[in-house]
Amino acid sequence: MNDYVNNPKLNATLIACLQEWGITSLTDIQLRAIEAEVPLGKSAIVCAPTSSGKTLIGELALANALTNGFDALYLVSHKALAEQKFSDFLGRFSTHRWAAAVSVGISTGDHEEGDVNCRLLVSTYEKALGLLLAGRLKVGKTVIIADELQLIGEPGRGPSVETLCALLRQREPRQFVGLTATVENPDDLAAWMNCQAVRSTQRDVDLIQTIRYAGKDYTVRFGQEEGHTNNNPGSATLHDAIRAIINDGMGPVLVFTETRREALELAGEHSSQCQRAADGLEVSKQLELFSEPTESSQQLMSHAERRVAFHTADLTPDERSVIEFGFVQSKFDVCFATSTLAAGVNFPFRTVIISKLTYEFGDREGKLFSRSDYRNMSGRAGRLGHHDDGRVLLLPRNNAELQHANLLVSPENDRVVSQLVTLSMRRTILSLIAARAVSSRDALKTFFENTYYWY
Repeated sequence: MNDYVNNPKLNATLIACLQEWGITSLTDIQLRAIEAEVPLGKSAIVCAPTSSGKTLIGELALANALTNGFDALYLVSHKALAEQKFSDFLGRFSTHRWAAAVSVGISTGDHEEGDVNCRLLVSTYEKALGLLLAGRLKVGKTVIIADELQLIGEPGRGPSVETLCALLRQREPRQFVGLTATVENPDDLAAWMNCQAVRSTQRDVDLIQTIRYAGKDYTVRFGQEEGHTNNNPGSATLHDAIRAIINDGMGPVLVFTETRREALELAGEHSSQCQRAADGLEVSKQLELFSEPTESSQQLMSHAERRVAFHTADLTPDERSVIEFGFVQSKFDVCFATSTLAAGVNFPFRTVIISKLTYEFGDREGKLFSRSDYRNMSGRAGRLGHHDDGRVLLLPRNNAELQHANLLVSPENDRVVSQLVTLSMRRTILSLIAARAVSSRDALKTFFENTYYWY
């Protein structure tokens, strides 16, 4: 029997949804959120490690909102994740249970689809800020699920996310549910947004972290202070590591790259060392039906024949769909992907490889990977419902990266700190005035009193 059927904190509609969605058991954070009545309308910041089932909590809150006649807004960090959630929600909320009562839309700037007045809207934070300032969101009648809320602490995007949340706080949404990976101070976020904190440190799929350097492996389980060291006399090259992992039955493997070019180059190098396979040829033929005859698409088809893929923003929606379904069907061994895939897109990778720990391009050139980036990347390994455990292999290239790798695999968490004043205050104020979010000194003061920075 499903372990939630007699849970007094779940109503008949939510139980029926869980059964319809094929959920047979609940994780630690899901049980804690249900006990706190988050699916029944209570606002909360839900904080737990990756692959612990936070998304389901948000989806139950959506189902409850839609059942009771409220609108819903699901906020995500990246366009790729918005596309996936839009597709998921089209399936989940189009069954006979919902009939025509629920319309689903997406708004990311690049992609607008669905009724303008849809009941459930999927949007990126930045696009939602624009919609709010344009008066297109009826916040008081809307349940808001904010995924990856720890973005507030990122120097680049944090100010926009905080501005949106401050304006939402000021307008008092029907319910606010923030979903965040493990951070040190979720109670601060919860107090700021006038809601409760629901937290768990339990990752329901164990994550085994290994640092390989100078002929030695240091391995530590996620959340533990101490690990153990073993000799590893084998080659430390990336492609040898991939082959060894696949031969040990620990695939499929996800290798993170910094740029699209890097993903294509590494995929080409690895593919050249692999044999064609029958199921790979099948996927390649599917890609041929959907792909435009570009150099990138030709490379993708050639690699697919050898059970190798790359996943970047250059893929068309059809190509992306074929690749993603191929991984679900275990028709690939390895995927080389840019970090967009780390934002929460849920594919069944058993092992993640991080082959460098220093950014080499763009604004972050020369900087070491942040703990937040590492947690998102490593969190793609060992997905709930697919694996008993997940593995992440770090391949530092020098002593500085080795020392940083040891910090990344430690159980400490980062504090989420406001980034609002890292922007020009003049720019922030002028943008609020230009968007007519404020029209007087008092209104401006009220806005700042609702920010995380002020809190």
